[in-house]
Amino acid sequence: MRPASYNRSRAQANRNNPANAAVYNDYSRYTERRSKRPGPVAIGVMAVLIIAIGIGVFFVLNPPTFDITVNGAKHTVSNGTTIDKLIDDGLASPTAGNLLAVDASVITEGGGDRFAATINGNATNDGSKKVKKGDAIDIQNGADVTEDYDSSTEEIPYERVEDNNYWNGSLHVYIDGQNGVRTTKTGKVSGKTVTEDTTPAVNEEYKIYTANTGNDKVIALTFDDGPWKDTTAEILDVLKENDAHATFFTIGKQIADHSDVVKRAHDEGHEICTHTWDHAAGSGQGVNLTYMTADEQIQEVQKGFQ
Repeated sequence: MRPASYNRSRAQANRNNPANAAVYNDYSRYTERRSKRPGPVAIGVMAVLIIAIGIGVFFVLNPPTFDITVNGAKHTVSNGTTIDKLIDDGLASPTAGNLLAVDASVITEGGGDRFAATINGNATNDGSKKVKKGDAIDIQNGADVTEDYDSSTEEIPYERVEDNNYWNGSLHVYIDGQNGVRTTKTGKVSGKTVTEDTTPAVNEEYKIYTANTGNDKVIALTFDDGPWKDTTAEILDVLKENDAHATFFTIGKQIADHSDVVKRAHDEGHEICTHTWDHAAGSGQGVNLTYMTADEQIQEVQKGFQ
């Protein structure tokens, strides 16, 4: 066997010979190696390996059987097992709920939900739900189900309630009236009808409250129409000497000139409220808010608070 250098020399010599130029004009075939490609057998082996790996992965992710826990007990089940099948196979024995009429009477025993279940803590009543490897399933009795029904509504008008003891309580609260809603349901299976006040009406009324002081004798001290420069200060002195507190219903218009007195009353623990802006002056004739329009009354109170 001749060395490679001999072959290269012969090839070069033949290339220089015009007579052999046509035969040896491709020198690269002596110097370049052809790339090696896998043959049909190698390709077939690779394909078989890929398919085998794919099948192995499939069965790892989708084993034909696997373990689950049902109501605390471990069981081995087949792939594709549903909750219905778990019950059919006796791994749980829930009692189905009833189908109820609109009046809550029983139409069909066992006509409600077949079961109530959780899978890994997530609630479901879908019997076709498939379980997976490692799932923890809890299956309990099914819930009652109310029949489908048609419904209609009507308005409940509110009433005005008068309290005959209007002046016998210390606190009067006005409650605005609001209409309610009455709903009538007719069952599509039973044909029964029930009516209920789904939103009760709220009656218009004045509610009278009196503080419950038990066996103690209590007096609520209130002072209207101030503040005044001298008399309000004198009242505060007396209250302080007797360790007592009171409520001062102030005239808003007078506060600016006597703000120091109002501040003192606040600092000493007394309640400060409003007695309107100017004691219903103008259309109220300085004595009665009811002489004024609704807007004027609102302005009197709001300005007094400000």
